[in-house]
Amino acid sequence: MAGKNWQAGGKNLIPARAFACLVVMAAPVRAVWALSDDFAPASYVGSADPNTVWEVLIGGIVVCSFLAAIALWIHSALRRVRKSQLRRNAFISSALNNLTHGVVMTDPHQRIIFCNDRYLGIYGLQRSDVPRHMTGPELLELRSRRGVLDVSIEAFYKYAERPEGLITELPDGRSVLVKYFALPNGGSVATHEDYSEQRKLSKQLASTKQFLESVLDNVPVCVAAKSIENGRYIFANRAFERFSRFSRDTIVGKRAD
Repeated sequence: MAGKNWQAGGKNLIPARAFACLVVMAAPVRAVWALSDDFAPASYVGSADPNTVWEVLIGGIVVCSFLAAIALWIHSALRRVRKSQLRRNAFISSALNNLTHGVVMTDPHQRIIFCNDRYLGIYGLQRSDVPRHMTGPELLELRSRRGVLDVSIEAFYKYAERPEGLITELPDGRSVLVKYFALPNGGSVATHEDYSEQRKLSKQLASTKQFLESVLDNVPVCVAAKSIENGRYIFANRAFERFSRFSRDTIVGKRAD
């Protein structure tokens, strides 16, 4: 609150300072004007009226002072805008750097305009590895040379744009889920998520499902399972196939009726 009051006070002080400058600059001129009749002969200014000359001179000083005050106000306003923009950029950068996902943003010319710390940590890169004006394809080439990109650059952009994204494997066994989004202005945003735990759980679930299906398939009684949402069969064992006289491919996906 104190900062806002100080800024408001600063805005109000600019016209006051400008007025003070005008008074200070005009005072000596008026004093000289008052004494001009005593020491300034008319021949010094030719045929022009000395009073007119002094009025023009004072008017010019006033106009110059007014323009200087406007320039000072514009400079102060631009300085406040720059400070506000810097604070906003610092806030956004700090927020993106604390995400659990790696984030890379590019402009319409594919130049990288932001790369957060999480992205660098996932692929073992340093901030110095991403110089200014580096493009997205150049960053992918760097990753390929470092051995942390297991697909081609063309395949990366092709598959990462899909809704399900692209899962890449790192040399240390980690999996990374990448999703690439093209922006309307021609730029792009890519997110990189460490998908190792989810991938591990997915593999365990698939293995468990396969084991249970294998056990149920060899049970001598009829076993079938339906989906709760739509009542369609999602599993039928061999005994159920023999009993219904339909193949498993025919049964799965159908309702009882």
